Amino acid sequence: MDDVTGSVDADDGTASATDRLFDGLRAVDDLDYEDLFAHLEAIVAALEREDLPLERAVALYERGVSVSRAASARLDAAELRISRLTPDAEASLRDDSQ
Repeated sequence: MDDVTGSVDADDGTASATDRLFDGLRAVDDLDYEDLFAHLEAIVAALEREDLPLERAVALYERGVSVSRAASARLDAAELRISRLTPDAEASLRDDSQ
């Protein structure tokens, strides 16, 4: 296996870390926040450490954007739920940001 390019080694058929990022991918809607965050960290690490072919790097970047948006939506939904439970929480959040 060539871990630098993400190719499969013909001798043992094993895949690189970037190949494993795409194996068995679930839709981002099926992942909880913690899984999304871990997946995003793995994508960033792969993009930073590997000399990837352009198409693979672009595919990882696209997946990262999708994962990032889903994680942000989870955080927004959690914030909304909390603000509904505690009416003073939203006012407190606004006061802290100023």
